[in-house]
Amino acid sequence: MRIKQILITAMLMTVAMGMNAQRATDKLDRGLVAMKVSGGVYVNWRIPAEEYYDVTYNVYRDGVKLNDAPLSVSNFKDASGTSTPHNVYETIKRARKLLGPNVSIVFHSHETAGVSIQQYMSAIEAGATQVDLSMSPCSGGTCQPDIITM
Repeated sequence: MRIKQILITAMLMTVAMGMNAQRATDKLDRGLVAMKVSGGVYVNWRIPAEEYYDVTYNVYRDGVKLNDAPLSVSNFKDASGTSTPHNVYETIKRARKLLGPNVSIVFHSHETAGVSIQQYMSAIEAGATQVDLSMSPCSGGTCQPDIITM
């Protein structure tokens, strides 16, 4: 009788969790990052989900605009590393269609589920212009895939 109660409870919990259609998200700011690299400074920022696809950006240093034309950039991240390669392909393909050929699409994932190489290949095939790799992963398999494997 006790085993039956445990099984029914586990089944109900599984169904209840699956019914939650709201995607888990964090409330994040732009997360501006500037890092000195050979030949200049790499600048990156988040694009909040509530912004429109046609938003463009200008970059300034000491009040002087650095870019000739407004920038259109987009990054995609699979935070848990569990998206299927098919879902990655379809998402990037649709994003490429919406954003056009001149927008940089970056894909980032983790090796959590053992499919990151397939995810990255799918992202590139669908139109991603960049993927994030690790030169020396040391997080026990949950880091980005390493350059050599890719």
